[in-house]
Amino acid sequence: MTNPKLPPILINKAGSVYYVYTYKNVWDRELKRSKRGESKKIGTILGGQKDGKIRFDEAFLQEHPEFRNYQVERKGKDYVFTQISEEGITLEQARNIKKLHAGATWALDQIVADSPPSESS
Repeated sequence: MTNPKLPPILINKAGSVYYVYTYKNVWDRELKRSKRGESKKIGTILGGQKDGKIRFDEAFLQEHPEFRNYQVERKGKDYVFTQISEEGITLEQARNIKKLHAGATWALDQIVADSPPSESS
């Protein structure tokens, strides 16, 4: 499966938060060159660093629903896409899930603790 194509992205810092913007270039007739036109906030980078996972705004996800199935992370100037499963976790996280069964052990410990041979005098 191929990753969706990100629109042109810009990262701006405001305070301690890094915001993700998309923008469109417009032609400047006087200077006879392209310049950055309007920009629109589409999300934030989690963790307070310039690199990290991007949390897209709901408005952006409604316009580009193909990004709902991906976790996008900025690493340097690159963007890493990780597919998210139907349960809302990445496939890598799903591979590393461990199941622990402690309920039966706890119940048996309680039964033994309440039995006469284990009571101390």
